[in-house]
Amino acid sequence: DSCRAVWLCRRIAHPAGPTCICNLCALCRHHHRLKTHGGWTLTHHGDGHLTWRDPTGHTYDVWPDGP
Repeated sequence: DSCRAVWLCRRIAHPAGPTCICNLCALCRHHHRLKTHGGWTLTHHGDGHLTWRDPTGHTYDVWPDGP
């Protein structure tokens, strides 16, 4: 299923985290909800590489599609 809209999600939640590019990640609605309400956590590595951790502790590394 493809993403139709993008949500900008803060790495560090407001009000502690700033609203700047260094603290934002583009997620589709499904992934935004997993992070916000589903017990998943997201680690940004600064180079586009993300690590998702599910509620059971399993991790999933993802990288952006590049040119």
